[in-house]
Amino acid sequence: MTIAASIDAGTASAKVALVTGASSGIGRAIAERLAGDGFRVFGTSRNGGVPRGGVEMLELDVARDDSVAACTATVLPARNWSPRRCQKR
Repeated sequence: MTIAASIDAGTASAKVALVTGASSGIGRAIAERLAGDGFRVFGTSRNGGVPRGGVEMLELDVARDDSVAACTATVLPARNWSPRRCQKR
């Protein structure tokens, strides 16, 4: 499954996107398109990978809490967000 999400705080000019499944296919195409549109893009796959097409690749296995925590620790500070700020209320 491919999910694209952007975080836009409204006052900052930079946009950040997280795209899962960005190592190939539709996920890769979406990630590269967002990067071309000026987003800072974090792409994820179970094996991570080298940056390409303006996409920073991260390892993410959604079945492992430690993997989700590591990915979150990289992506959220890119927009000065914290895990607490992203919790549902």
